[in-house]
Amino acid sequence: MIRLVGLVTGKKKIHEAEYMEFDYKYYKGQIEAAQEALMAVEEELIRELNGRAEDPTFMNQTAAQQAENQARRYITGAEKQLEGLAKMLDRLESRGDI
Repeated sequence: MIRLVGLVTGKKKIHEAEYMEFDYKYYKGQIEAAQEALMAVEEELIRELNGRAEDPTFMNQTAAQQAENQARRYITGAEKQLEGLAKMLDRLESRGDI
């Protein structure tokens, strides 16, 4: 077994390393940007799939409708995950844990 005690030169030991203050505002902004990007993708993708699903001349209307429904479920799941991540950061910030 290797002991690290006494190997560190200087005033601080390894477990006492200093970190910069956690930038909650930055990460909340990143999550917000991800949510906005997700909304843009949703709008564009759903519009395209919906158009194909409702076009009687499109050969695979059923497949387009199924893809639209599935895309909505995935996007809703991603939205919930991002909301959960934002709430987690809020909790951590209010408690000052990081």
